Amino acid sequence: MEAMRRNGADFASMHFPVGDEKCNLVVGGFGGDILGLDFPAPQRANNNETTHPIAFEANRWYTIRLRVSDDRVEGWIDSDKKIDFERRGRNFASPHFMDAGWDGPLAAYAWNGAAAIRSIRIRQLKPSLESRFWPALGVAASEHR
Repeated sequence: MEAMRRNGADFASMHFPVGDEKCNLVVGGFGGDILGLDFPAPQRANNNETTHPIAFEANRWYTIRLRVSDDRVEGWIDSDKKIDFERRGRNFASPHFMDAGWDGPLAAYAWNGAAAIRSIRIRQLKPSLESRFWPALGVAASEHR
């Protein structure tokens, strides 16, 4: 998706599923200059291994891309990959206020400000060769690692 901060701080955050759990990608949060995953339990986006300070400009379009696969959560700002987070052995949680009334594949929101969002695209990833190969041999994907 593409997003622009009009004013305020958190301008293009996304609430998304990670398997059966949920997570948030915070864009421009915590005062306006933080990018990171919020709530790879128990940490917030401003204080975990996915935290990136970025000087987001107002009235500029940013391309924000998020990819959730079987083993990773990845995120890009424009063409720069900023987040590459391994899922294995991690728990994800979202704050209770984010779950209220949310039942779709994605929620985009601005927090304490105004934003513009356009060009939202969602697509399902094709199963990886690995996820098709091991079960065909009668081996669970987690057993071969």
